[in-house]
Amino acid sequence: MYPRLFTQPWMTHLVPTTLRVLVGVMMIYHGTPKVFEGTSGLSEALASRGWPLPWLLGVLTAYTEFAGGILLTVGFLTRPVAVAMAVLFFIITFVFHGGDPFGDKELPLLYFVLSVAIALYGPGRVSVDQYVINRSAGSGPVERA
Repeated sequence: MYPRLFTQPWMTHLVPTTLRVLVGVMMIYHGTPKVFEGTSGLSEALASRGWPLPWLLGVLTAYTEFAGGILLTVGFLTRPVAVAMAVLFFIITFVFHGGDPFGDKELPLLYFVLSVAIALYGPGRVSVDQYVINRSAGSGPVERA
C-alpha cells in the first residue's frame, strides 16, 4: 500500500510544491528583517571578515532571501531563483562559515541542499510557472491523471 501511495501522480506533484512553498516562506522570514530593519549587522559581519563591498553584499543577500522567497512561494521563475539561492547558501556555508564549527553552517547547508532540490525538481504543478507554461502551450488547465 505505501509504495503505491508515494508513486501516485498527486503525491509526486505534492512534494515539489510543498518543498518550494516551505522554503519560500522560510526565506521570506529570514529576509524580512534584513530588508525592513536594515543590513547593518550583516554588513558589519562581512566587513569584519574582510569581504569587499559589505554593504552591497548585505543588500544582495537580503533581497535574494526576501524577493526570492516571495517568488518561490508563488512559484514564479522557480528554477532561476532556486539556483540564485543555492549559490548564495553555498557561499554562506562553505566560504563565510568555512572555518566555523558544523553547528554554525548546518542551517545554511540545509537551505543549500533544499535550493538545489527545488532547482532540479522544478516548481511542481501548483505554481505560476506551470500556469504560464500551460497558457503558452495553449493546453488550458492541467488535466489530472
